[in-house]
Amino acid sequence: MRGKVGRLSVWCGVIGGLGLGAAGCGVEQAPACAQYVECAAHYSTVFDLDEPDVTAYQADGSCWEDAELATKCELACEEALAALNAALRVAGEDSGPCAPEES
Repeated sequence: MRGKVGRLSVWCGVIGGLGLGAAGCGVEQAPACAQYVECAAHYSTVFDLDEPDVTAYQADGSCWEDAELATKCELACEEALAALNAALRVAGEDSGPCAPEES
């Protein structure tokens, strides 16, 4: 999915280079981050923990303000998903929304 964010970065760079600013260059929430938001809630429920603050990763979060930040957030979500899924599996719990998506 990082390719989509990279292409948007190039497009936004072209628009910026034309002096048109970055208007309309907000980035759509990465699917990995939408999944991570659900996964974090599931993980917290399974282990009876307070839910982490995932505001930045939500569809209207700060991660999607520009392409460079979106790329970093997407990578963070992918890594968090893998870690939470692994922890659930080690504990013998259902991965639920933390399971890797089928391609």
